[in-house]
Amino acid sequence: MIRIPGIVLLSLLVLSTFLWAQSGPPPSWQDIRTHQPAALHLKITLAKDHFFQGEKIDATLEFSNDDPKTTYNLWIGGPQPFATFHGQDAQGHELVDPHQWEIEFGLNGNWVTVPHALGKYTQSLPVNENFRFDQLGVYTIYAQSQVLPDTKDPSAKSVPLVSDKTTITITPITPELEKQVIADAISKIKLVGSPQGLDAPSSEGIDELKSLQTPGARAELIKLMAYPHLVWPAAAGLETAPDPAAEARHILEAVQAGNLVLDVGGTNVYARLKTASSRGDLKQFGEATREISVAQVKATESKGPLHAEALWVAYDWTGTDKDRRAVVEHQLELSDATANFIFQYWGSFGGKDLLPLLRRVAEANGNNPNIKDLALTLLIKHGAPSDLDPLITSLESLHGQDLYPIVPSVHANQILASNHWHPTAAQRKRLKALLASQPAP
Repeated sequence: MIRIPGIVLLSLLVLSTFLWAQSGPPPSWQDIRTHQPAALHLKITLAKDHFFQGEKIDATLEFSNDDPKTTYNLWIGGPQPFATFHGQDAQGHELVDPHQWEIEFGLNGNWVTVPHALGKYTQSLPVNENFRFDQLGVYTIYAQSQVLPDTKDPSAKSVPLVSDKTTITITPITPELEKQVIADAISKIKLVGSPQGLDAPSSEGIDELKSLQTPGARAELIKLMAYPHLVWPAAAGLETAPDPAAEARHILEAVQAGNLVLDVGGTNVYARLKTASSRGDLKQFGEATREISVAQVKATESKGPLHAEALWVAYDWTGTDKDRRAVVEHQLELSDATANFIFQYWGSFGGKDLLPLLRRVAEANGNNPNIKDLALTLLIKHGAPSDLDPLITSLESLHGQDLYPIVPSVHANQILASNHWHPTAAQRKRLKALLASQPAP
């Protein structure tokens, strides 16, 4: 039986669709324009009117309110855009939102937003977020949003508004241009994560691959899933592919060939892609996570740290004693990122059998200070008597270094105040020396 941890189920709520996307047929452009207050305006501006197929299309949206007596709030912020785009081909057929299967999957969520009183407000958003241009030709597009009257009336309803329509032409992309776009996009993406998240060039590079939607571009997105900080940004491009299940097959092939090892988030993405047509069948989802987990355990058997990571992912999904024993056996080969995850959820995953992992991170030099601080705190709380001397030595080695949030005197005070430890006279002297040289805050 597949166990889906709560932390992973939460990630199923990651919304890759427009904030207020709703089921049912949307109102037409004419219906909205007819009832739109005359003082409210939404203007769409594009840099040009011809784009090659798969080119990232940025639209500048300008909101304005000419009525000085009525205030309307545009709700902005959060990870999702506050406007969406609609389009038709030359025959009048509506362009399909590639996120539609996610809406039907039930991937809904709420995000913190803040009101911006109009006035004016301008921002650029990618048109490609709402549809792919699978065919060449002429298209008519427009932007849609909504504002809320600034009133204390709780029954006040949002006011939809649309821009004028504009026409664009999608032209062919040559193989040479495709290669150049892919190369330029990859050159912008940093493969080392940052606590601040993706920087602007990395986001732009991934957006360009996501918009391109060629087999070559999607192959690069799959490669990026090897990097934990790029899993979800890359997934956004795979989830809007013409055939999400086909992308799942490509991921499985890369894993089986030993070219890719996924973290828990990556296996989550694989299952979402594979089960896209089932629209949220949890049994199939669980089977898919087990399939990819088993595949990468087998593919990494002789690959040391990669094998340890694969074993951890399998255990995180299954929770079986057998898979835990495998993780314990290879714990010293786990990455710091995985160790940090275990430490953060020690109540769920920790135990005396994982003390060697705590010791490795707490006592080694050069670790990320945040992870090391967490390891020190946990080892002080759960360590064995034999850990005390190495702990004190580690704290002494850190004294005087600027490694915030680590404050050696704080940890020294934790040891002295804890009933868990029974320091010898010599050990108490060393701990008190740390306190005297740097009093605990």
